[in-house]
This record gives sequence, C-alpha cells and structure tokens, in this order.
Amino acid sequence: MMRYLLETFVNFQAFLDMARYLELPDGAHTHPAYEMTVEHIPAHRVFSPFALHQLKPLPTIPDKWTLLHAKRALANNQFLHLVCTGKYSDDYAEDSATNCGKNVKLNALHLLEQLVERPFGWRSTREPDTNVVRVCQYHFDTNQFTLTLTPPALEVDVAH
Repeated sequence: MMRYLLETFVNFQAFLDMARYLELPDGAHTHPAYEMTVEHIPAHRVFSPFALHQLKPLPTIPDKWTLLHAKRALANNQFLHLVCTGKYSDDYAEDSATNCGKNVKLNALHLLEQLVERPFGWRSTREPDTNVVRVCQYHFDTNQFTLTLTPPALEVDVAH
C-alpha cells in the first residue's frame, strides 16, 4: 500500500511539474526529464453532443452526396440499420475471429465523433436506387446505413 501511495505521489508530482512548464510561454517548454508536446485543436474539430442542433436535418435527399450530408443524417437520427460492413487490420487472426466486424451495430454518436474529431480519410457515398449510404475511412473501416428523411419513432416499452 505504501509503495502505491509513493508511486501515486511521484506521478502526481510529475503532473504538477508538467503543468507548471505548460504555463510557460511558447519555446520555454524545456525540462530535462520530460518531453512535452502542445497541440492546438481548432474548435470545429471538437465533438460535443450538446451542439448537435447546429447540424440541421436533411429536408430532401441531395443529388450530390457528401460527408457533411452523412453527418447531418447521423446527428438527426435520419437513418436505419447503422452497421459495420468491415473493419480490417493487419492482425489476420483477430479479423478472422471477429469476421472483420461485419454486421456489428454501431453507435451513431461514436461514429459522428470520429467523423468530427478525426476527419482525415473519410468519404461517403449514396446508392440512388436503395438510399444505402456508405461511410468509409480509407479502405479498412467501412460502415453503412439506410437513409430515411423521417426519423424512426422511439420504441418505449411500458410495463403494466
């Protein structure tokens, strides 16, 4: 127990040291024991579920589909059957064991968070005849949903 408390104190002391150095002006972040990186993230790349009202619902299906349309559909619950159609890695045993994540239901907020905070490599396409929307990152993370302009009703199970 004493060792745990000592390690916690040392880690907390290191945290306080780091916090003090982060308050220094740019270029003054030098400490022999720590290597620090400061990253400034633009506000449009910070996901907040409380700001979803800024993404307006789709009034009609657009002729040219973009990633912003997919974000709007996900934020306003204008979809059915959001599933992963494949997530591929370099671990062939894991991919085989999980069937590459195929047909796993996804959380729309989690996918929307990825699209906002790490937007690099994502693309979205829509099949005009079936309204199936694919949202893919490069070639190793593929997801899809069926677009519907009227959000599905929430199912409430009322016990008698």
